[in-house]
Amino acid sequence: MWRRRIRVHTAAAPVVADLVEMYCQADVGAFVSVFSRLAIEKTLSSKLEDARNSVQLRIVKALKEYRNLYAVQHRLGDRIIFPESLKFLPLYGLALCRSTPLRGGYADAPLDECCSAGYTMMTLPASAQVDDFKNPEKRLPLAAENLDSRGLYLYDNVFCFNTWFGRALSPDVP
Repeated sequence: MWRRRIRVHTAAAPVVADLVEMYCQADVGAFVSVFSRLAIEKTLSSKLEDARNSVQLRIVKALKEYRNLYAVQHRLGDRIIFPESLKFLPLYGLALCRSTPLRGGYADAPLDECCSAGYTMMTLPASAQVDDFKNPEKRLPLAAENLDSRGLYLYDNVFCFNTWFGRALSPDVP
């Protein structure tokens, strides 16, 4: 005899009592990833211009909502206010609008490049999980001030690994 079974999964997520605090703890990488996926999906059913406009409108709405929440609490006038976690969101939105899958017409990028870049944007993870960083002391942001000429560095950009050998690296390194 067959029985129907239902399995229920629950997930716990941290919550905040104040919406302003939620904006301050926002993950900008996850924002951009979701916006990019929504924009790529929109390109399948409408114009590229509509997809770019939707990205811009979502960013404006999110920041406008934060400003309204913050201004009510702190009685501020017409000032531009960004939470520290989202201060680069407009820049990332602009970069997203200028990315290969959302760029203009045929003269900007061939269709196969647009499709490939769009597929890549749809399949990349939203943001790194805490468990992915086993040893955070060893991970550095890629910046000139973090590189030492005596060091050996491995750069992982999800698609390929690049190895950087410092000029003063010891010849004893295998």
